Amino acid sequence: MKTSVELDHPVLFILDYSNEHIEIPEFNEKTGINHSPSCVSVGAISYADGKVAVSLYKRKEHNHDPAKMKKIISTEILTPSKKISVTNAENSKLLEIDSPDTSTTITVYTDSSPYAENVIILIG
Repeated sequence: MKTSVELDHPVLFILDYSNEHIEIPEFNEKTGINHSPSCVSVGAISYADGKVAVSLYKRKEHNHDPAKMKKIISTEILTPSKKISVTNAENSKLLEIDSPDTSTTITVYTDSSPYAENVIILIG
């Protein structure tokens, strides 16, 4: 699934939206990426620079061409409700997909860092 959004604040969060114990990582302005055991933060352009394309797929359902994007992180996060969501800084859910387990591997690709215009998130 894919969406295109304008962000008031230049960051996206990847997490289990229903998790009541989310640790939001501090944003790293130098790299545009950071994570905690329950969340990954990804820098993205703000509305002043245009829309951000955000894609969320299960790895086995998406053939990603890494030559066009750069892998910026691959890590596991806690997903107690077995769902992965992408939210903005205002905590609005942009995308959501089922995850296979209560701990899920997240791999994030972007077109640039620290502020991406195109973000692809693969789970599993």
